[in-house]
Amino acid sequence: MVPMYRQINLNQIKEMITNIDGGMSRTIAQEVTDNSRTMAIELEFFAPSGKASEIRNKLSQAVMLRHMGWSEADGRAFPLWVFKTDGSLDRSNFRSWHGYTGFEITSPCNLTFDQLTAQLQQVLHILNEYDCKVNKSCGMHVHHVGTRFTAKRLQNLSNFTVANEDAIDCLVSESRRGNCYYSKSNRNVLETAYWITQKQTRNFMESKGIENTRDVAVNQDTHYRYRNLNLTAFAKHGTIEYRQHQGTLDYSKAVFWLAFTQAQVLRGLESVKKTRNFYQQPMQNTLKQLKWAVDDEYGKLIPCSKGHEYLIKFLIGRMASFGFADKAPKLSNLPVS
Repeated sequence: MVPMYRQINLNQIKEMITNIDGGMSRTIAQEVTDNSRTMAIELEFFAPSGKASEIRNKLSQAVMLRHMGWSEADGRAFPLWVFKTDGSLDRSNFRSWHGYTGFEITSPCNLTFDQLTAQLQQVLHILNEYDCKVNKSCGMHVHHVGTRFTAKRLQNLSNFTVANEDAIDCLVSESRRGNCYYSKSNRNVLETAYWITQKQTRNFMESKGIENTRDVAVNQDTHYRYRNLNLTAFAKHGTIEYRQHQGTLDYSKAVFWLAFTQAQVLRGLESVKKTRNFYQQPMQNTLKQLKWAVDDEYGKLIPCSKGHEYLIKFLIGRMASFGFADKAPKLSNLPVS
């Protein structure tokens, strides 16, 4: 038995999966995600310094890639994958990592979930092939293009993020919960009306090729940027950024987080009430609000499709691995519709 599951009974183990393969990802794309919306991913990692050129060349054979210096690429979105050094990553506590350099690879923001995951699978295979690594200073950030978003809908997203913060914390490593410097709680910036203004013009978003979206100006101070949900990216790139996930080069974790964060974006298009006294939803309610599952007559969850079942079983496995098996939702014995 895997040590992290030592306290979990047999029935709970049957409700878990620890791997999302390419076939599952395609099912998720067909049954769960909205493939009319586009997204991007940023991966921070360390690579052997002497192999950097070789890694870039190998990546260039797999995806449309451009190599840039940090200052050239900083704060800009490009219509292709970008590979760049990242001096913000810290290897000082990892003596065995001498000879490794911090890098970041960023996907273009014009890819749908199915397109991005197909390319990401190739990218991650190469990075793992060259023994790239992550540590606590690394993150995996996801950007969702903000089509149809207004100030009110950004407020909906903030409301959802705060109301479900404790549940979402159960899906990430301990170093990314609470008030991690680069990914703080959104609780004290919940009232987005104080720092977002709505302009009645679409010129800004149209200049970025995004239709049906009004221009929303957001305070660019780092006080607002370094949050689990970073809305300052909306004013800068026209995207909604989720910063909370720890660094990873694992395909399954990336696929899950892409789908999970897009579900939150879609939920933000609908009304979400502000929490009172920061009331926290259990994960069971989070998944129902995201329309991933419904209750059976005993209060257990019935996933809405096979793709939703894969994601929820992976979610249960992630909660168990972080010691939150007791907070994980229970699945119904009824068949998935």
